[in-house]
Amino acid sequence: MSDDGTTFFPYPIGTELGAKIRARFLLAEIEQHHGKRVARRIFRKIIGPESKKARDQWRDWILLARLDGMPKRHISQLARSLAVEKYGEHATSQQVETERKQIKRLIKKREKAIKAGTWHAPGTITSAVVRIKVL
Repeated sequence: MSDDGTTFFPYPIGTELGAKIRARFLLAEIEQHHGKRVARRIFRKIIGPESKKARDQWRDWILLARLDGMPKRHISQLARSLAVEKYGEHATSQQVETERKQIKRLIKKREKAIKAGTWHAPGTITSAVVRIKVL
């Protein structure tokens, strides 16, 4: 989220992928405000249960979308943010490094899949950035 309270979504909601990514961001935001249990219950009523593989895939895609949405791709900055979100304000340098390695691994995985033509997720759509207000 930027300083003015807006979030940048590089994927238009008019595409299925863009709609899925925004729904996942909404789930993450609801989790942040109301907890995982409440957020999942809300979405479960709408979409049904989700497999661990699908949850992990979406988590990875959201991470990449966050990286792509940064004004300047700064892996270390994102790694620090992720470590703080995951481990709290006193995240260790080792925890930050773990997150940095995860980001690098995902970038390599995406680059390899894009070259093979098998990547159908964030990083394949080149469109204008859409700004929406986050309440």
